[in-house]
Amino acid sequence: IMPSLVGSEMCIRDRSMQTQYFANPVNDMIVCDDISNDNAEEFNLGMQNQFIANGQTGSFSITYYTSQEDAENSQNVLPTNYTNTSNPETIFAKIEHTDNSECFSITSFDLIVSETPTADMVMDISVCDDFNDSQELINLSLLTDQILGTQSSTVFDVFYYEDITDANNDTNRLPSTYVLQNATQIIYARKQNRENTTCFTIVNFTLFMRTQYIANPVSDLIVCDDLSNDGTEVFNLGIQSEFIANGQTGAFSITYHTSQATADTNTDAIAANFSNETNPQEIFVRIENDIETNCYDTTSFFIEVKEVPNVNTDEMIVYVCSNESITISADAGYDEYVWNTGQTTQEITITEAGLYTVMVITNYASSPAVSCSNTQTIRVIESDEAIITNVEIQDWTFNNNQFEVFIEGIGDYEFSIDAVNYQDSPVFTNLLAGSFTVYVRCLLYTSPSPRD
Repeated sequence: IMPSLVGSEMCIRDRSMQTQYFANPVNDMIVCDDISNDNAEEFNLGMQNQFIANGQTGSFSITYYTSQEDAENSQNVLPTNYTNTSNPETIFAKIEHTDNSECFSITSFDLIVSETPTADMVMDISVCDDFNDSQELINLSLLTDQILGTQSSTVFDVFYYEDITDANNDTNRLPSTYVLQNATQIIYARKQNRENTTCFTIVNFTLFMRTQYIANPVSDLIVCDDLSNDGTEVFNLGIQSEFIANGQTGAFSITYHTSQATADTNTDAIAANFSNETNPQEIFVRIENDIETNCYDTTSFFIEVKEVPNVNTDEMIVYVCSNESITISADAGYDEYVWNTGQTTQEITITEAGLYTVMVITNYASSPAVSCSNTQTIRVIESDEAIITNVEIQDWTFNNNQFEVFIEGIGDYEFSIDAVNYQDSPVFTNLLAGSFTVYVRCLLYTSPSPRD
């Protein structure tokens, strides 16, 4: 409101000329609210006097009112220390000649209470050094909502600084994309009212740059099954930890999980000695910074159980005649054979009694390559030359005779009466009357088989 004048430039009283004082225009009075932010504050209206007078001297007074009408009628004068009743609130200032109340001028200004920023605590922030190059880009603007709290971004701005003096003076603002290059860095945030930048508060928080540990890829764990060949074995997962860390040092932990989801959330970690649930089964690994668990990495590998050769593992017994040789063999169809004699063929020829073992091996072209083995055992017993001690003849008739041959000797023997056809039994039946020659020979096995 522009100054208003009542009367002429020179007021006349009792036919004498009186000075007309002018109410010069003044700026609004703007203050910051207190922490209550109730839009009401006490103003010292007298601080406007010098600007309203603007160098005028003489006999005048300045008073303040809440309406033009009150100012013109000089009623309801406000106290010098006045608390506003609305925000904003217009105040009318009247300058008048002390000897002639008709010589006055009026101007106006607003009382404005600016919302004051609240200083909410900001949590310290840990940042993962993704490339472990001692620097990391941080978008500081992502913290603005936290610093604003419940206050509006249309009312307040937030700026960031490395130095408290810069924050107080609003100098050397940091860009939104800030390069953190220190292990520890204090950041100061200035929260200020857009319309009244003298209304501000400063909070600080610390940025910590944490080591980002890397989960290095590792080979699969492949083991051979036990004799049950049930596809389940106990794996020592912990042997992978050294290779996952791959020389990294510091405060970190390594855990193992059965899914990517539980590895990411670090839940349901499994024991280092783990029995596979499927075959093969993927195992997920998490390596994390013990100080800042959000700095983590994952990898995975497979555990697998390979079948061992499915061979007869019962001890087999064969006989070899004195001064004779015999061929013994392992089950066919496998990749390698290793005998306790040093021979590496499926079958071997031996001349001496003894205990013979052969390791039967299957080679798997997996990564890493794995060989699974099983062992067969063959006991070779030396068989002596048989001595016929007796022959018992029964049912001596023309065409239904039989006899039984009794022998002494260590071994397994076969019997014949024509030197061509041999039988295991020493009893011959359904024989015609006549004379017979009995042949007894040591039984030779060409391949091992279980014996009673």
